[in-house]
Amino acid sequence: MSTDATPHDAAPILLELSPAEFRARLPEMLPIYVAAMKYPRGTEYHRAPMWSEHAGRAGWRAVAAALPQDPSTLVAIAYGYRGAPQQWWNQQVRSGMRHAGYSAERIDDALGDYFELTELHVHPDAQGHRIGEALLLRLLDGRPERTVLLSTPRSTRRGQPRVAAVPPPRIPRCGTPVRLHRRRASVRGTRARTPP
Repeated sequence: MSTDATPHDAAPILLELSPAEFRARLPEMLPIYVAAMKYPRGTEYHRAPMWSEHAGRAGWRAVAAALPQDPSTLVAIAYGYRGAPQQWWNQQVRSGMRHAGYSAERIDDALGDYFELTELHVHPDAQGHRIGEALLLRLLDGRPERTVLLSTPRSTRRGQPRVAAVPPPRIPRCGTPVRLHRRRASVRGTRARTPP
């Protein structure tokens, strides 16, 4: 895949996916995730059942992106759902924040009413065209939750989320500091195109 001919201002084509479409397109989307995260090949087979299960959660939403010159090939994916206390990640973040010294009030405020931005990945060959930003804006448009939370395993220059960061607690099961990014959930629309 090459995006050299794509102007930086060319809007990606964004596709909102139903749970059934999302599950059907997992074989296309998981390699984007593996490439973007620089994980070893084969990781996608372990993630497929979890991503499929996530599509059944309350408030779930997914948006994928393709480039105008090749609208049938996905180059990015983002999805998430309403966070809830019984979910594994909520429990891990809550425990990590508690161990980092956060007050119960601050933890409840951070985890009380949020959209969990579970995954947002742009294939490395398609990065640098603000596709991730377009996905994020579309994914969060009209969300009813007060805030959105994104956790990242490390801070990077490229692809750094444009949201306020909560100082990083150490999440017990992950073993490494995780930065929590938090902002208001409802945002404006995007300049991305919707397919006809």
